[in-house]
Amino acid sequence: MISFYKPQTRAQISSPEINIFLSESIGNISALTALENDLGLKFHSCKWYLDWSDDLEREIPDRFNAHGCIPELTWQPQLSGEGVSYNEVTSGEYDQYINSFASVVKGLGYNIRINMAPEMNSDWEPWSIGQNGNTKENHKDFWRYVVAKFRDNGATNISWIWGPNVHYVGELISRYSEMYPGDDYVDYVGLDGYNWGTSQSWSEWQTFREVFENSYNDLAAMTSKNILIMETASAEVGGNKADWITGMFNDLPSRFPRIKGFTWFDINKETDWRINSSESSKQAFARAAQGNTESTPSSTSSNTESDSSSDAQSNSQTAPTNKSKPVKDAASAEKKDNSANQPANSSTPTISSIEDELLNPIIEGAWAYSPEPENEAPISFFQIFQKDFLNFGLLTVYLLVLFNLSIFVPMLIIRSKKHLSTKISLDRRISYLDGIATKG
Repeated sequence: MISFYKPQTRAQISSPEINIFLSESIGNISALTALENDLGLKFHSCKWYLDWSDDLEREIPDRFNAHGCIPELTWQPQLSGEGVSYNEVTSGEYDQYINSFASVVKGLGYNIRINMAPEMNSDWEPWSIGQNGNTKENHKDFWRYVVAKFRDNGATNISWIWGPNVHYVGELISRYSEMYPGDDYVDYVGLDGYNWGTSQSWSEWQTFREVFENSYNDLAAMTSKNILIMETASAEVGGNKADWITGMFNDLPSRFPRIKGFTWFDINKETDWRINSSESSKQAFARAAQGNTESTPSSTSSNTESDSSSDAQSNSQTAPTNKSKPVKDAASAEKKDNSANQPANSSTPTISSIEDELLNPIIEGAWAYSPEPENEAPISFFQIFQKDFLNFGLLTVYLLVLFNLSIFVPMLIIRSKKHLSTKISLDRRISYLDGIATKG
């Protein structure tokens, strides 16, 4: 349906949070400061990882909070690589650990975010659905149980983030709603998704929109909660990473208005995900973060791996396995590589190219408004028109035209019928008089 709403400029649209996972910053906050200075920005939240074999120590969240960013914890229910059973959690076997963890969070005195059991729809995480007797139903029970335990302990200074992986080929879950614990136990919903480029034998270059669009639509249809991208990044190989970053910043406010922020996974791991994997990538990120989202014609992003042995060694030393996105055994890693982030409809043509050519003005006009604040109802059709007097005037004119047509068209039809009836009656009389004259 065509909207009369006038598209907004980028300056009128709320910018998303820019968040970071930087492994070096876990033990050295100066690394975070250096990256911010290099990019000319301030990160909104900073991520770190803990397993259920780890106690929460205040040092890391205190450091992030003192730096001015929200501590963002990805809490992985695994013990030495073995996934936790959801049924064991709800039966009370982990109550002592959960209560102790909640007590430390309560004592922090500031708000944090917890992304618990992420990518639960995958087949590579040891805590995911399908592992250790974990199902869609007992995942809901597990989530509600843990959140209720924290609330019982008075730890209410938490934003709980429920974050699946983007839909992928071969996934057992067709809709996120099948395993969603409910709005009463969730503050944000999240997504993990990457552009792997051609860094893997199975992968191909995907735009930001291609990675997230289907999964975003699924989440947006399921709940009115705001959305955070909990992990994302792009490879260098297979395309132009600088243009990918620019496209992401362009698409976020216009095509993904419910996404309030994203966390960049800044590490040289399966491939070089880092913002500064190339000079063109770093410059594109810095420009886009400051509002300049025009593609650079002379972008010179090399389509080859830019990692070095020294960089890889440095990252492996500063990001222990349990503190970063986990790398399991070779078989598990291969399983993840063969399925992660492949679009569920990769073999089906999309209308994205048609939208780009023909429908962009309509789509951007309909959706380019500032996203609604968290926990407020989605903006209504009539609220959109009320935002602009010109829009309301156009709608009024449109309704008046419809009203007039509804009155005058029937009147014209009635008059035409009367005219036709009169003509038929007159013709009959003439024929009758002609008949009389002939007889006479």
